[in-house]
Amino acid sequence: MLGIAALLSACAMPGHWLTPLPPASGEARQQVRQQLTLDAPERSLTLQSLLKSSVHGLTLIIMSDAGQRMFTLQWKPGQPAPRVFGQAPKGMTASGMLADLQLALWPETVLRSGLPSQFRLEDIGATRLLWRGENLVWLRVSEGKELRNNSMMIYNLPLGYRLRIQPLILADTRP
Repeated sequence: MLGIAALLSACAMPGHWLTPLPPASGEARQQVRQQLTLDAPERSLTLQSLLKSSVHGLTLIIMSDAGQRMFTLQWKPGQPAPRVFGQAPKGMTASGMLADLQLALWPETVLRSGLPSQFRLEDIGATRLLWRGENLVWLRVSEGKELRNNSMMIYNLPLGYRLRIQPLILADTRP
């Protein structure tokens, strides 16, 4: 589900105001592959993502729906901003993708430390809301509490896009 945020962020408003955050200690190492479907005012786009996170940093690989690598985002704790290698689709920013991923997947307690004071985060069951003052600006709705294995939908209200994130389960090839 982490990759989902990446696609959302591409068009997302949150990017520059959310400080990059390492994963919570309870989730020190993750690897998630997802299909991302973005519906924005000017376009629709289907991508795949692979997100790897650990206490040492994050790597997000975005691929076309055919699996061809488009770009890679890398961030390590202490870096002021993530680095991008390759060409991101028009309108997508590395900081926006990272912010969406973190808003969608990181625990609420961890996110609170990186949010500016004018934002308020609220978790209600499988729904997460981000408020700027009295205005709802971002919404995540998941099919369940276990985000890595459930589909979710993210809505960025100021930018007018929605992102559907679906986990891709890799086949077990063990004998």
